[in-house]
Amino acid sequence: MEEKKRMTKEQLEAELRSMRIKGTINRILAFCAVLAMILTFVITESRIVALVFLIIAVVFGAQASQATKSSSEIRKLLGKMMTNEQIETKLKFTLIKATIPRILTWCAVAAIILTLVITEDLIKALGFLVIAIVVGKLSGRATERSGEIKEILGENVITDVIRDVLGDDVEYNPVGALAPGGVVVPFSYDHSSGSHHIKTVYTGVNIELGSIKLFYEHRYTQEETGETVIDELVRFRGPWIICDFGKKPACGVYISEWTKKDRKIMKSNVNIDNGQFGSRFCVRADDPYEAYRILTPQMMEAISAAADKSGSTVYMSFLPDGKMHFAIQTGHDLFELGKDYEDAQGLRQRFSEELRRLTDIIDTLNV
Repeated sequence: MEEKKRMTKEQLEAELRSMRIKGTINRILAFCAVLAMILTFVITESRIVALVFLIIAVVFGAQASQATKSSSEIRKLLGKMMTNEQIETKLKFTLIKATIPRILTWCAVAAIILTLVITEDLIKALGFLVIAIVVGKLSGRATERSGEIKEILGENVITDVIRDVLGDDVEYNPVGALAPGGVVVPFSYDHSSGSHHIKTVYTGVNIELGSIKLFYEHRYTQEETGETVIDELVRFRGPWIICDFGKKPACGVYISEWTKKDRKIMKSNVNIDNGQFGSRFCVRADDPYEAYRILTPQMMEAISAAADKSGSTVYMSFLPDGKMHFAIQTGHDLFELGKDYEDAQGLRQRFSEELRRLTDIIDTLNV
């Protein structure tokens, strides 16, 4: 992959053509080997020869798969050399290429059913089946290709937006995950995953932000088999902000916005004189004095304003290491493409608004 990154656009295009030819040839040879295996087994019943053809089919299939993987990597590199408008146009064209074979596949399936029901002609039905398989394969490849282009477009737009909002000196990893750390949320979870990890200095403050999912593993035993089954339940999903404001409490102070469900399970051990704040947020701390020290009237006002700007349920913590965590339970990932991924300008505007909303929250909390 590193070698490919050093190639010019012309070299990458030549390599892509070579990989496509190699993949096609290996797929054809794998198909012929499978066909030979079936015919050998049916006609001669020689299991040894059939096994040889099976091994050959597996080898050619593996080479075809490797060529496909290499083609995908090259297409992503070429995509990053294109403008967003060029990617957008290519995406729309690929979606059309995926739609037409999909329609033809359904037509071929309908033809199979009608042929069997009306004429009972098995040969014609098999012919339509072959057509359905071929066009279905074309549709699948086009759909996979559109997914790759969609990902490239999203990454390009996201990178541009991050630079516009946070500047050029930003560490960004689209598949990276920040560590939640601390007891930020008031419920238990077993593990986490994340994406769109951003790390930078914003208005003199070290910040990290990204998308986080928190999973709870629900274990139960099936009555029929006696086997233990694990269902992963998503307890939290949304943007997560970590700011190093340099304020180090002696213990953790945890603030959770109450919902109807949370009121049944969350208990506050800190009595807040501010009735409006106390009725909206549950406050917990090992030492209530630390909560009183942090939650000045100005800070309570800032937290309420930040929660209003988030538009969702929020959970936050002030930890002894000086870092403040602010989690927003939106139910979706940061920079989620959604249905308007074909419109690069629309994506840019939506992502920019989403990121500026988070920086506005940071500004509000930096009191």
